Amino acid sequence: MSAQLNFDLQAGIEARDLGVRRVIYHNREFIKIAREHARMYCRTHGSVTSDDVRQVLDRYGIYPIHENAYGAIFRGKEWVCVGMTNSKIKSNHGRMIRRWDLRPCHSN
Repeated sequence: MSAQLNFDLQAGIEARDLGVRRVIYHNREFIKIAREHARMYCRTHGSVTSDDVRQVLDRYGIYPIHENAYGAIFRGKEWVCVGMTNSKIKSNHGRMIRRWDLRPCHSN
């Protein structure tokens, strides 16, 4: 016997958003630092991924309390998704991740 699936898009979105808010709250300082590095990387390279940010921060020994904080870096109106690419992190098994750019009004 299998469990019955619960199809409720709105409830799923609300649960996701609550989880993101919690991750942001508990990783505020990390996200602040990570966003600044993401902005600098993006201005230098034209776009940025969470892998790029992780690689830079790893060099400095900067890590979040929870791994999901990497996904919260690009929340907000200053970022726009410009494509997808495969993650280069071995444990991500080549899954697709977003490539981000700064919106024009935020790139100065």
